Amino acid sequence: MPPGSGGVTFLPYLSGERTPRFDPSARGAWTGLGLDLTRGHLLRAALEGVAFALREGLQALEEAGTPVPELRLAGGGGADESWQRLLADVLGRPLRLLPGAIAAVASARGAALLAGVASGVYRTAEDTLALAPDPDRVIQPGDAAYEAAFARYREIYPRLYG
Repeated sequence: MPPGSGGVTFLPYLSGERTPRFDPSARGAWTGLGLDLTRGHLLRAALEGVAFALREGLQALEEAGTPVPELRLAGGGGADESWQRLLADVLGRPLRLLPGAIAAVASARGAALLAGVASGVYRTAEDTLALAPDPDRVIQPGDAAYEAAFARYREIYPRLYG
């Protein structure tokens, strides 16, 4: 399916929305459905909706004054090349991919490092940066093919819940 999923948009608020809307009562929604659409459109729209939600979260961090100098991708979902490309394109930023074996346990590793900070093994979270693995690949964003779909995504929440 091409970017924009043929006009289908998915809001991924299956358990409410926390960033940037802080609305636990929000629920997921599909819009733009028609008889000409396939399961492929719905799947693509679901992936785009998750990526759009991540983009909004990233924008909220930066608007709040928290710089995000780089993005790293890890975990099981990060292994799929189509998802890597879609995410880099939607975020408009390079994604640094962690090596496969490390990426698979990145969440547990991060939790262990934060526990080390909390227990005093490390003085600050910055002290753990030297233990972070170097990315083995970088996915560069492509063109801005998702801008119209992202604009559509951003219009839907206020119309449904505003």
